[in-house]
Amino acid sequence: YQRRVHGKAIALIDFATGKPSAAVTNGTALTPGALVEVTIQVTTPDAVDKLVVVDLQSTSLEAESDQSMSGALALNDYYGFSGGRVPWWWWWSGPTVEVQRNAVRCLWDFAYAGTFTCKYTARVVTSGSEILLPAARAFVMGQPEVFGMSAPMRISVADRTTH
Repeated sequence: YQRRVHGKAIALIDFATGKPSAAVTNGTALTPGALVEVTIQVTTPDAVDKLVVVDLQSTSLEAESDQSMSGALALNDYYGFSGGRVPWWWWWSGPTVEVQRNAVRCLWDFAYAGTFTCKYTARVVTSGSEILLPAARAFVMGQPEVFGMSAPMRISVADRTTH
């Protein structure tokens, strides 16, 4: 069983529009205080219980509290519930996101075969350094042999200018 982490994509957020504007790649220079959107995609060829994505935080980025996940409506579609809603009697623990100081964790209690996405916003909080952003890791809880990782990324942060 092979799980594949498509990767960890980072995009600079435009302050005027609040939307991602430019991709951040290896070697990109960011300014202190900039907002970035981190997107992690995971593909699983079969259904699994307890799919977890962990993105360890660099000391140079601080995750904000807003986040989103996709891939969750597959359960509704599978059982024929329309409009992304389930009956009141249906007990199902949907996807959850935990934003902590050292990591962002996304958890799907049950994941059908397909691609799942976890997104969050982070702020650049240091200046004048080159930083290594750790790889994101996806795994199935209780099955340590089933996992996947993205590639790490190296970016630089410009010095703060004093006025």
